[in-house]
Amino acid sequence: MGNLDDNPIQPELPFQPDPGSDLDVAVDAVRDRFGSAALTRAVLLGREPGVEMPLLPD
Repeated sequence: MGNLDDNPIQPELPFQPDPGSDLDVAVDAVRDRFGSAALTRAVLLGREPGVEMPLLPD
């Protein structure tokens, strides 16, 4: 909690567009043009491609 004094202040809202949305648009454009494997996250480099499903013991 904050601003519990006698002079409350309304913080200014961020009206600037989210810079992440521009990145998403660029990534989508590259994948549309060159395929879904054209870009990958750095954390996924060197890992086996595809979806991994956890296996439950029998």
